[in-house]
Amino acid sequence: MPTGLRVRFKRLVRSIAPAARLCVLLALALGVGQLWLWGQAGSTSPTAVNKPAPLPPSLRQAYQQFLRLSPEQQQRLLALDQALREEDTATQARLLRLMVRYAEWLDRLPHEERAWIEQADTEHQKLERIRAVKERQWIRTLPRPDQEALAQARQRSEAEYRQLLEQLRDRDKQLDLEWNLAAPPSENQEWVRPVIARWFKQLRPYLSPQEQQLLAEVQKRNRPLYLYLLAELSEKHHVPVPADLHRSRLIYPPVPQTRLWQFLRNELDASTRQEFERRFRDPAERDLALADLVRAYWQAHPQELHQLHEREIRRLHDKPKPNK
Repeated sequence: MPTGLRVRFKRLVRSIAPAARLCVLLALALGVGQLWLWGQAGSTSPTAVNKPAPLPPSLRQAYQQFLRLSPEQQQRLLALDQALREEDTATQARLLRLMVRYAEWLDRLPHEERAWIEQADTEHQKLERIRAVKERQWIRTLPRPDQEALAQARQRSEAEYRQLLEQLRDRDKQLDLEWNLAAPPSENQEWVRPVIARWFKQLRPYLSPQEQQLLAEVQKRNRPLYLYLLAELSEKHHVPVPADLHRSRLIYPPVPQTRLWQFLRNELDASTRQEFERRFRDPAERDLALADLVRAYWQAHPQELHQLHEREIRRLHDKPKPNK
């Protein structure tokens, strides 16, 4: 989340009573500025003819909750709404999901922990307290031997404790990645075949006779390789790859889990790695993030990808053709 939006939102959440937070978030998600204009129109319309149409119950509840806020809180919410509307649609959706998750997480905390966070003197101190609470929550999910090892390490030194904590976090991230990779993509879905057909139709005018012949041969005998070659030729000829196929991880060869994890940890810069890790934590972005990571791996290893394709094509040529 952009820093300005994050600071505005956290100040707003801290100033609103827990019971009102989700209603206010609903108002924000639906455009509190539009709700405010609706209310202004309703209060100033001289006749019933000009009065705006009634709002659905959920919107009406959100608007009533908005009216109960102090004038300062209303202005904060309107300013936050305006800043949010200046972002693109995808960013708006991501930030709203993040806001809702944060508000729900804060409301679920015990009173003592929530008060400790909200009583922070500065935004930096508040962020540190949030991290401390989330760290304690995560440690409580670890197996008992890990918790005991952390407790013993902390008794010896803070540095040893932090080192072990980082190792356990890395292990958890690797397990999460392996879990996400565990379900292999499947081409046996009704929507896939027409998408592939349209994709090839868009690509065909750019293909050389040799490329068309190779695709025709591969299509009948090695369907996964056919998709991999379509992706390679699309990149070569600057034809966009269908987003749904990319998200489904059908158009790039699978990468072994260990190798993909090593790529994430060792070959990407820190900011890119952190962005991938953030996206993996968001259920709405997880599949696309995984597909993007696989694509990034092959883009970083083009020679390996080319060798894989060449090997599969040789195997295809070595196989006896099926009898007609």
